[in-house]
Amino acid sequence: ASDANFNQKSIVTTDSTGWSPGDRVVVCKAQTAGSTAETAPFTIDTISGTDITFLENILSAKRLTGGKVFRVNGYGVEIIVENSTAITNYLNGCNGYTVDGAYITRAVFNFTNGTSGWNDSVANITDLKTVDSAFVGAFIYNIVNWHNSKTVIAERCHNFKGGFSNTFYGPPTALKTIKDCIFYKAYIGGWYRVQNALVEDNYVYNGGPPLLSNSGLYNSTFRNNYFFGAQYIFRNDGPFANILFENNIWDYTNRSFYNFNVATNVVFRNDTFGVELATNYIFSNFQNYSPISAVLLDNCVIKPVLNSPTENNGESVDGSKMRFQNYNQTANYDFTAMTYGTITRTGTGLADTTVRTAGGFAMRFEPTYSPNLMHWEQNIPTGNIQNKTMTVSLWVKINNSAYWAGTHSMPTLTIDYDNGTLATATALTNTSWQQLAVTFTPATTYGQIEMKVTGATDATGTNRYFYVDDVNVAYPAGVAIDLGNLD
Repeated sequence: ASDANFNQKSIVTTDSTGWSPGDRVVVCKAQTAGSTAETAPFTIDTISGTDITFLENILSAKRLTGGKVFRVNGYGVEIIVENSTAITNYLNGCNGYTVDGAYITRAVFNFTNGTSGWNDSVANITDLKTVDSAFVGAFIYNIVNWHNSKTVIAERCHNFKGGFSNTFYGPPTALKTIKDCIFYKAYIGGWYRVQNALVEDNYVYNGGPPLLSNSGLYNSTFRNNYFFGAQYIFRNDGPFANILFENNIWDYTNRSFYNFNVATNVVFRNDTFGVELATNYIFSNFQNYSPISAVLLDNCVIKPVLNSPTENNGESVDGSKMRFQNYNQTANYDFTAMTYGTITRTGTGLADTTVRTAGGFAMRFEPTYSPNLMHWEQNIPTGNIQNKTMTVSLWVKINNSAYWAGTHSMPTLTIDYDNGTLATATALTNTSWQQLAVTFTPATTYGQIEMKVTGATDATGTNRYFYVDDVNVAYPAGVAIDLGNLD
């Protein structure tokens, strides 16, 4: 196989078995971060081995090596709407819906089992199943309003100019499976208040934007998918919670994930970003929408980004954390981008080796939103230490005197004890390692404290750095905390 140039009529495939002149095929993986101009599949004119010639020119953009090519004719059942407008079929009273081996064009199907639209007992309803079929200008499931415990399946389907679903509600328990499908100029989305979706082993090319969208999805997994060619691949209008992305490829896009709403407990594990085109941003917060972002990118392959791994951090709601662990699969290359700054691990083997104690690691704080305080906090269990004295300490180093030259707040250690009583220690204006220690004696039996580090500056670049190392929690004499059991 090889690239197929824009405006030529031929492609080279790896296999043309079963194809004949007159067959209609879709050629995926256009070299563009967006959609393409063709409105219909290409028609095969001649075949010579793996050399395929079409009646039409390839439109808009070169097709790259490795892209999928799928045929849309040759199925056992064809449902064809010859009008230019799709015809909607309302199957509100339909039980036992299975599509297997069909070609459907411009015909869409709606399914509802709400109180006003369903004409049969829920006990009689069976799964929705669509397999081994092709769609042109149609969704696999157009509108689904599914309030029962039956599964919804789309497997081994090919889709051109449509998608999985336009609008999809429920159910909360049954599995929704999209597996081994190919989408071109199409997308996977339409989720509203949906749980338990499995999106696995699919290829999604040159749609939208976006290729994936959400308006309410929970407890779901996206695994081993290939996403290619869009201004942004995933648009989240949320909420989006308890989601695992695993072993996916995100490529040829300006922004991989665009958050407009709430994305919380979202994990990207061993995903790959920017193979054939470096992305501008991996995770973007949309301006003026105050999104909430709590995500982890763990051990992902991240090719060099053009701008930054994250965008518009200051637009996110305070408390948002975009965490990168083993960035580009580099051990200990960890950092967390937050609303008002970024914390980065430093130490041996890393780009910044600054530590107080050799052989260990430290944290580099980079405040970016003065005068708002960048903050990092930890809750520490204490048990009942009423009337007992305790000390929490750490070492801090300010990188440059320019930190305090303008608007700033010096690095400060704050301890919140007795559920609201505060004690603080603030760094002095020097660039040496200095210890901040807070000693306190609780007057109540409240069983935990909060340790917080804060700072802010309008300095830029490395002048805004300060480092924290050797955090020590010294419990009162004779106090031991056993966290081995729960009562």
